[in-house]
Amino acid sequence: MLALSHMTSDGTNPDNAAHILRVWDNGGIDIHLRDEATIKDYFNGLHLLPPGVIPVHIWNPESAHRDDWFLWSGLALKQP
Repeated sequence: MLALSHMTSDGTNPDNAAHILRVWDNGGIDIHLRDEATIKDYFNGLHLLPPGVIPVHIWNPESAHRDDWFLWSGLALKQP
């Protein structure tokens, strides 16, 4: 099984993405923002479960819609 959430600049205000990178960098943590296509590549050869690779806040149907999100998420099983 693969459960993944990963930071992205997709769908994020560029100023907010730059701020996120600065905050992590100031803490001595090297992060990489990856786009949707790159995240989907991690699931190659696996059975991606519905709803697929989506913004993480959509996993909770009770959550409010967000115009500024920064995490892709997905869940997959190993192919039989």
